[in-house]
Amino acid sequence: MLTPEEYYSQIKELGLDHLERHVSSPVEAKATLTKLRSLQKQLRQIKRNINLNMKAIRAEYRERASTAAAMSSTVVSLLGKRKLAGQMRADEKRRLSAERDRRLESYDRLKLMIDELLTEMDAAKVQLDNFIEEAKAEKKAQEQAANFCPQCGQAIDQSDKFCRSCGHRVN
Repeated sequence: MLTPEEYYSQIKELGLDHLERHVSSPVEAKATLTKLRSLQKQLRQIKRNINLNMKAIRAEYRERASTAAAMSSTVVSLLGKRKLAGQMRADEKRRLSAERDRRLESYDRLKLMIDELLTEMDAAKVQLDNFIEEAKAEKKAQEQAANFCPQCGQAIDQSDKFCRSCGHRVN
């Protein structure tokens, strides 16, 4: 079971602060998308591990609460103080519950941080996808414009040096 500090270290080692924020070509955008997907996969695995740790901590405290309360109250109830035994059980359960919650709090903060990172990455992925689509549309528009004469708009072959309709130099 890893401590919250060890999980923070794992997240820091992912290098999220060194991610490329600006891309200038679709190739860079695709590479950044691939990297983001990989990082998201790693973050989700860390979050799964945190959930498993939290589950183990809860189970540990359930076990401790049942055994600790039972032992202390048994001794007191043997002495004939049943009301005091019940109070002792309740106090011990409250103390263990508070201790458990303090331990789980840092894991909860980690999970929230991971969720925020994943949300930011999703937004970045949408921006990158939009950039790629815009680049594709721009390239397609350029290709289509290159197949027509800029002077008269007549269709031309890519091998033509002059427009067959108006004679304008195209290449």
